[in-house]
Amino acid sequence: MGFIVPVSATGLGAVYDSTKRQLLLSAKGNVEEITTNIHFQRLTWLGGLKFRLVGWSGPLTGKEHSYSVNDRFSIDLRSGALPARFVVVADAKNPEGKLVEIDYRNDGLRRLSSLRLTEVSKLTQASRDDSEPKVLVRDDENINVLYKQAFTVKAPADAPKQGSLIIDFDPTSLSLQNAGIVGSNLVWTFNSLQLGSTQVVVTTSSINPPYIARQAYGVRVILLDSGISASATSEDSPISYLRFLKIAVSQVQEKYPNATLVLGEWTAIPPGTYVGDFRNLKHFAAVFNTGQGHVTVDSTEWGAWSPPVYSSGPWLGGRVIDLEKINLEPTQADILVKKAGWNLQFNRGYLSAPPTALPTIPDPTASNSLVPPPPLSDKDRQAYYIYNLKEGIQVFVGTVDQKVYHLSLLEKR
Repeated sequence: MGFIVPVSATGLGAVYDSTKRQLLLSAKGNVEEITTNIHFQRLTWLGGLKFRLVGWSGPLTGKEHSYSVNDRFSIDLRSGALPARFVVVADAKNPEGKLVEIDYRNDGLRRLSSLRLTEVSKLTQASRDDSEPKVLVRDDENINVLYKQAFTVKAPADAPKQGSLIIDFDPTSLSLQNAGIVGSNLVWTFNSLQLGSTQVVVTTSSINPPYIARQAYGVRVILLDSGISASATSEDSPISYLRFLKIAVSQVQEKYPNATLVLGEWTAIPPGTYVGDFRNLKHFAAVFNTGQGHVTVDSTEWGAWSPPVYSSGPWLGGRVIDLEKINLEPTQADILVKKAGWNLQFNRGYLSAPPTALPTIPDPTASNSLVPPPPLSDKDRQAYYIYNLKEGIQVFVGTVDQKVYHLSLLEKR
């Protein structure tokens, strides 16, 4: 889940199809992960055609990926009422907009506008200076809703006659079920597709008088029994890591009833950084076996997961993790590691149940000659919190015996 933000473009294009009376806008570039549903918004502008390139962003992982987008708008440019040689597109690096010349297809309608590009530039600058509508940003409204339960967003139905009203939302987070007029309000009915926080943004534009009013509705989707407060964050949320994983189990098994948890993973953001406390981590993932394949989910924020992503082939890295047998939280494991004398600086960690017992070394002085692990005994059938320390050592904390092991000597410390 995320929030709407301006997106940067390294390439922009505009093509007009006079047969279909459609304007095709295209953009490409790079964005931070995770940014989805990148699209163009049409803006009210007295100078002609103006658009803004936006996307739904969050949570950020510190990585980038490329994107390309094509959007169509039904616009009749044949009447000559609008400047027909260009559009203005605003993006993250050009918030006031940049000129993009329209490429006409089918019948060469460039003749509709006699403006040279230099004249267009003057017109654009004059509109920026004198005719930009006043932007009114209203206070956000917050809505707490239950997962998979319908909820409504309302806005006054008094849209200006010379203007528009646009509603924007992340279709990966919310599904629009219905829209209509109830009394003096426009009412949209949504249902949630995943847990976490997102936005619904209503933008009202007017030409006379010129103004743009934006109203953002912050939507927080929770489980009825999740215990997440409305103001909770990853730092102060009352929800524990084990409860966080149980939410993932519930969400995945809703789609894959036979799925079993085999790995919990956490990573420091940005990549390459180290933290000394589990509570300073920002990105989490979980892996489930489904029989013929496996499913992965990533955290969108503390307490919420992305929709499951299926991959063929089972996950072979560990046994099934029974969360009901684990009473040790990672924050408690942090304390045990520090008490054992380790400098707790790590960039990655796991909750895993290894397929074999931890290797042991008969001679503690032979630290570099590991012997094969013994058969798995009943006492070793536990999951471990595993830390990748800065020194290049892996430290294991047993979730049942609550003892600390490390991969160099693999002896109790």
